[in-house]
Amino acid sequence: MQSKQRRNDFDEIVGRNQRVYVASSATVSTKVMEPGEFNLFVTTTINNAITVTLPSVDAAVGGIYTIWFVLDGTTADCTIEDKDGDAGYADVVLTATADYLCVYSDGSHWIPLAEVST
Repeated sequence: MQSKQRRNDFDEIVGRNQRVYVASSATVSTKVMEPGEFNLFVTTTINNAITVTLPSVDAAVGGIYTIWFVLDGTTADCTIEDKDGDAGYADVVLTATADYLCVYSDGSHWIPLAEVST
């Protein structure tokens, strides 16, 4: 029972169940993530690439952020960048369905935890 409570506490702290969805279009080509938007699901439409900007590395300290490229079916990509170059993190480009990036903020750097980009 105590183990289950710890898991629930952890899920509440990191917002594990919070999901944010964004789709590119002719009018939507960027998404700036906010601290607390831990799971971002991205879709693109024909020829409408999108750029996702991670939250400021210091504002996101202790957070684990995952960006999922859910649906592609087009030639559009999803580029992930850090906010204003604040962490010196190299851009990552997701190009195919099921590509993803998972990063952790230690307050001064984005640390990659897992990545599938084809």
